Amino acid sequence: MRSKNPVYLALSSLVARPTVLAALALLGLACAPAPEGLQRTPDGSGPMVWFDLEEVPLPEIPLPNDLATRADPDSPTGRRLNVSLLAPTRLEAGERSRINTLAGFGVLMPISVRFRAPLDVADLLRRHRDNLDFADDAVFVVAIDPRSPAFGRPVPLDVGRGNYPLLQKRSDTSFASDPRADAGNLLFDTYTEDANANGRLDEGEDSDDDGVLDRSNVFPPGSTVRDGLLTFYERETDTLLLRPIVPLEEETTYAVILTDRLRGEDGAPVRSPFPWIHHLEQGGALAPLPGLLSRWRADGTAELDLAQVAFAWSFTTQSITGDLVAIREGLHGAGSLAWLAERFPPAVVPDRCQSDESAARPYVVQVSQLMEAVKSVGALLLGGDISQAQPLIDTYQWVDYFTSGSFWSPDFMGAHEAFSVDRARGRARVGATALRFLMAVPKESERHHPPFPVVIYCHGYSSTRAEMIGFAGTMARYGLATVSIDAWGHGIPLDEELTGILVSAGNGWGFGPFMEAMLRDRARDLTGDGANDSGGDFWTAYAFHTRDAVTQSVVDYLQLARALQAFDGTARWDVDQDGDGQPDLAGDFDGDGRVDAGGPGVPYYTWGQSMGGIHSAILGPAEPTIVAAAPTSGGGGLADVGVRTMLGNVRDAVLLRTMGPLLVGEPETATRMLLRLHVPLANQERALPLGRVEVPVGTRVEVHNLNRGETFAARVRPGPRLRISVPCDTGDRFRVIFRDERGDELLRLDEFTEDVFYWDREEPTYRAGDPLEMPTEGFGLARCTPALRRMVGLFQMMVEPADPAAWAPHYFLDPLPIRPEGPHLTNLLEVITLGDQEVPVSTQITIARAAGVLPALAVDARYGVPANDFLIANFVPEGLAGIGRFPGADILFDPDDLDEGTDGYPAPAPAPALRLRQRVETPTGVSGVRFAYVNPRGQHGIFIPDPNRPFDVDNYFANLIAHFFGSGGKVILDDRCLEDASCPLP
Repeated sequence: MRSKNPVYLALSSLVARPTVLAALALLGLACAPAPEGLQRTPDGSGPMVWFDLEEVPLPEIPLPNDLATRADPDSPTGRRLNVSLLAPTRLEAGERSRINTLAGFGVLMPISVRFRAPLDVADLLRRHRDNLDFADDAVFVVAIDPRSPAFGRPVPLDVGRGNYPLLQKRSDTSFASDPRADAGNLLFDTYTEDANANGRLDEGEDSDDDGVLDRSNVFPPGSTVRDGLLTFYERETDTLLLRPIVPLEEETTYAVILTDRLRGEDGAPVRSPFPWIHHLEQGGALAPLPGLLSRWRADGTAELDLAQVAFAWSFTTQSITGDLVAIREGLHGAGSLAWLAERFPPAVVPDRCQSDESAARPYVVQVSQLMEAVKSVGALLLGGDISQAQPLIDTYQWVDYFTSGSFWSPDFMGAHEAFSVDRARGRARVGATALRFLMAVPKESERHHPPFPVVIYCHGYSSTRAEMIGFAGTMARYGLATVSIDAWGHGIPLDEELTGILVSAGNGWGFGPFMEAMLRDRARDLTGDGANDSGGDFWTAYAFHTRDAVTQSVVDYLQLARALQAFDGTARWDVDQDGDGQPDLAGDFDGDGRVDAGGPGVPYYTWGQSMGGIHSAILGPAEPTIVAAAPTSGGGGLADVGVRTMLGNVRDAVLLRTMGPLLVGEPETATRMLLRLHVPLANQERALPLGRVEVPVGTRVEVHNLNRGETFAARVRPGPRLRISVPCDTGDRFRVIFRDERGDELLRLDEFTEDVFYWDREEPTYRAGDPLEMPTEGFGLARCTPALRRMVGLFQMMVEPADPAAWAPHYFLDPLPIRPEGPHLTNLLEVITLGDQEVPVSTQITIARAAGVLPALAVDARYGVPANDFLIANFVPEGLAGIGRFPGADILFDPDDLDEGTDGYPAPAPAPALRLRQRVETPTGVSGVRFAYVNPRGQHGIFIPDPNRPFDVDNYFANLIAHFFGSGGKVILDDRCLEDASCPLP
């Protein structure tokens, strides 16, 4: 049996122990008056805030909280997090040590506070969910740093409003023999175990073997999970969970204010655990509160005074943009990392593309050549029918040629696969990586001439730079060159044999060297089978690794932009196509004496889908030369992606290591179980056989971690089935013991019963008879437990410097002053794919809110509520078809209705005057968000044109993005002519 509250990131040294000198000083002050707080805690009987540094196994304090930090003059906030490094595994200890490098807490992480008695949930909903007015709120979060532009302004909070839904499209995807397979969500238990309603956990009631009498986390009690799941309150621990609707300011101190309006079920106000309404160490930080409350009374925000504050604490947010901005500045010779500019010059080496040594244009592949290859490959893939690819081929009438080249980019990941940047001292651990790009160059026309503007395309998860081929033709129609590189760890997943076949085929088509260049990528073999695994270790449960993999990819896109900007019409490269004995112009791939694309005088744009939507969403505000961005199907609030995604390889990579390793028993017969160990390998699930056992239902099964001296247990459930989460490190020895109801041992397993293959190699990883050993590590956090919920909140904090929602305010609301250019505005067209559950649609909407293109507070006159609430009312963030939200047409709501009823789907949609089609005028153009109704039951991303559909939504959105870029980010066109590319060019 394992507690639902295991030690995780234990904040056990929050109050520093005094040194001897400090103790003597305290003795000298023994007669001094006791320190005083802002207001004494009144007498009362209401729920008390849980504040216990000695709580076992986890110290319990409100989080985030500056009491869990230490002073650090080198930190941009003057603080670093300070968590205990004592952990049950080396894996967890490593993550804790990295947490202590953070300069503060998350800007989108949950704010949690536990109480010693239940709260009045109905009153909380009435005050926070049922209206937008701060005046009657029970809880406030407010910036108390006078230097902050947000000083004194209450933060809009999600308390049951629906901005962060947790319902899953399928609940049974969290691996085998899951006792909570139909819980409907990942974090909160929705089972009620008290079968006899006696308030005690009786024999046979503990259906998940956690030792807790579970109650369904719904409200009102008895509600269905679909309609009543509580996402802001955990009934098991009486923990209030607040989420900011938009990101907090980075490097800013905030106060959380619990007022006496926050009450228990008996109606009594909540209480401070101290004689004062705050911890005395935070009195200085909270000193602005009386003045702020006075200001709120004066301006009508809320009628509150200090006497109504039941409890308050302060916390400081971390630096989000600092490291990446410092790197970008350094690449351009500015700031503390200016040495990067000289170490990584923006020099491009073009790749020879033609097999024929006498080719007239050896550094390009004519589009006609490439399309012949596309037709050949397409015929093989499509069973001889090339008609499906023909609409894509048709878009290449506007492309002149493809080309390839390489450049050097700073590699901050290196062998450590993690960043080490100290911008205060101007230091960084960095190597160098040669990266290859693929570029499609448009045909010259009366309207469009070289050097052409450039679209930087960011590809999706487990894909490659070749993905841009699907859209480069459409961009070329608008006079836009498209360029792409492989993201960190990505490439073409081929073994040596297939690579050789493709190179030979390339030679047959006349562009063997080009094919060789295309096959040089960044993927590695992560499973041992000799084939590269594209992106296999990109999204992981190692939060800091994932953060840095995203950041490294964006750094590479920044260096790509810099390399293209260096095509200034005077720089030369080591190529002589005209045979005059002189180096040609850098950027002149076709040898006509002109720069083909890029340079300092053209606009740059960026877009991409899925993971590419995440990368391009960050690149937009991080690269000052980007005029406009159109991230598509990318999510913000990355932890929210993890808890709802239906993308199997992400679940295997992230959730299996978080929940596992899992000892799983599955039925072979009515009495016999197949026992296996479920573990991740890169982004794949492995089920390693441990043997077959016949034991009665109810048998206690123990997993003993022999290295750690820990035991984890569960009982065999009907089926028979079994599942136990086991925290461990790689190489930990373990034993499995089966016991009857008296505790007597029935059976033990301490060695492998057959050869076991964890790696994809000819030789087994373990041979029959070898001692049982963990082939990999994991956190071992069971589903639907407070421990997992806490972990997800901390994961959000850890990844936020690579979270596009945290970057989104810097498009046009708060442009970053990046040197040498200074503040720059970037226009944004976010494309959200409705019903998407791979990158859940709710997380895509999070970016729109954060960027300011989807108002969350300002009332839209069309609806009488903010546009954000209009979407919530129509279940758009939830994005689940088939659960009865729109009886009669049990499909998704279409808020924009861009097809205007022509797509053949009976979609619920607003009247013409109420179509959302949200846009915002900016000083440099227009920004907005558009919702793609690709499939009535939801779909991830857009694909190649398909004119056979009644409404070609894929072609519509490709042309919408291209038109937006072609207009310089000044026009978002809502016209059905986009679907057949018949619109006039901007």
